Amino acid sequence: VIPYIASHFRKDKIWLRRTRPSKRDYQVVVAIDDSRSMAESQCGHIAIEALITVCRAMSQLEVGQVAVASFGEKGNIQLLQDFHQPFTSEAGIK
Repeated sequence: VIPYIASHFRKDKIWLRRTRPSKRDYQVVVAIDDSRSMAESQCGHIAIEALITVCRAMSQLEVGQVAVASFGEKGNIQLLQDFHQPFTSEAGIK
Protein backbone atom coordinates (compact mmCIF):
# COMPACT_ATOMS: atom_id res chain seq x y z
CA VAL A 1 0.00 0.00 0.00
CA ILE A 2 2.90 2.35 0.75
CA PRO A 3 4.29 2.24 -2.84
CA TYR A 4 0.77 3.03 -4.08
CA ILE A 5 0.52 6.13 -1.92
CA ALA A 6 4.14 7.14 -2.62
CA SER A 7 3.49 7.01 -6.39
CA HIS A 8 0.71 9.59 -5.98
CA PHE A 9 -1.86 6.83 -6.55
CA ARG A 10 -0.54 5.92 -10.04
CA LYS A 11 0.89 2.44 -9.43
CA ASP A 12 -2.42 0.74 -8.87
CA LYS A 13 -1.32 -2.74 -9.90
CA ILE A 14 -1.02 -3.75 -6.27
CA TRP A 15 -4.74 -4.49 -6.27
CA LEU A 16 -4.53 -7.04 -9.08
CA ARG A 17 -4.85 -10.67 -8.12
CA ARG A 18 -1.67 -12.67 -8.53
CA THR A 19 -2.18 -15.98 -10.23
CA ARG A 20 0.22 -18.73 -11.11
CA PRO A 21 0.66 -19.41 -14.79
CA SER A 22 -1.11 -22.57 -15.83
CA LYS A 23 0.97 -25.61 -16.74
CA ARG A 24 1.01 -26.59 -20.40
CA ASP A 25 -1.17 -29.57 -21.10
CA TYR A 26 -0.92 -30.41 -24.78
CA GLN A 27 -1.11 -33.69 -26.63
CA VAL A 28 1.45 -33.72 -29.45
CA VAL A 29 1.83 -36.43 -32.08
CA VAL A 30 5.20 -36.57 -33.82
CA ALA A 31 4.96 -38.50 -37.08
CA ILE A 32 7.95 -39.95 -38.88
CA ASP A 33 8.07 -41.07 -42.51
CA ASP A 34 8.84 -44.79 -42.76
CA SER A 35 8.53 -45.13 -46.52
CA ARG A 36 10.87 -46.89 -48.91
CA SER A 37 12.17 -43.57 -50.23
CA MET A 38 13.48 -42.71 -46.76
CA ALA A 39 15.32 -46.04 -46.62
CA GLU A 40 16.71 -45.71 -50.14
CA SER A 41 18.03 -42.20 -49.53
CA GLN A 42 19.50 -43.36 -46.20
CA CYS A 43 17.71 -40.61 -44.27
CA GLY A 44 16.17 -42.95 -41.72
CA HIS A 45 19.00 -42.65 -39.18
CA ILE A 46 18.93 -38.84 -39.32
CA ALA A 47 15.13 -38.81 -39.01
CA ILE A 48 15.30 -40.99 -35.90
CA GLU A 49 17.94 -38.70 -34.34
CA ALA A 50 15.71 -35.68 -35.06
CA LEU A 51 12.72 -37.50 -33.57
CA ILE A 52 14.66 -38.25 -30.37
CA THR A 53 15.84 -34.64 -30.11
CA VAL A 54 12.33 -33.24 -30.54
CA CYS A 55 10.78 -35.68 -28.04
CA ARG A 56 13.48 -35.00 -25.43
CA ALA A 57 13.01 -31.24 -25.85
CA MET A 58 9.26 -31.56 -25.38
CA SER A 59 9.81 -33.71 -22.32
CA GLN A 60 12.21 -31.18 -20.76
CA LEU A 61 9.83 -28.32 -21.51
CA GLU A 62 7.00 -30.31 -19.91
CA VAL A 63 4.77 -29.56 -22.89
CA GLY A 64 2.38 -32.37 -22.08
CA GLN A 65 1.90 -35.82 -23.52
CA VAL A 66 3.85 -36.90 -26.61
CA ALA A 67 2.96 -39.75 -28.95
CA VAL A 68 5.02 -41.07 -31.86
CA ALA A 69 3.58 -42.49 -35.06
CA SER A 70 5.05 -43.74 -38.32
CA PHE A 71 3.57 -43.58 -41.79
CA GLY A 72 4.56 -44.39 -45.33
CA GLU A 73 4.20 -48.05 -46.22
CA LYS A 74 1.00 -48.39 -48.29
CA GLY A 75 -0.67 -45.57 -46.39
CA ASN A 76 -0.55 -47.41 -43.07
CA ILE A 77 -0.18 -45.34 -39.92
CA GLN A 78 1.26 -47.14 -36.92
CA LEU A 79 1.27 -45.75 -33.37
CA LEU A 80 4.70 -46.45 -31.91
CA GLN A 81 4.46 -44.53 -28.63
CA ASP A 82 1.12 -43.89 -26.91
CA PHE A 83 0.24 -40.67 -25.06
CA HIS A 84 0.14 -42.47 -21.73
CA GLN A 85 3.65 -43.91 -22.05
CA PRO A 86 6.44 -41.61 -20.83
CA PHE A 87 9.21 -40.92 -23.33
CA THR A 88 12.30 -42.66 -21.97
CA SER A 89 15.44 -44.11 -23.52
CA GLU A 90 13.99 -47.61 -23.06
CA ALA A 91 10.88 -46.60 -25.01
CA GLY A 92 13.06 -45.14 -27.75
CA ILE A 93 14.74 -48.50 -28.36
CA LYS A 94 11.47 -49.94 -29.70
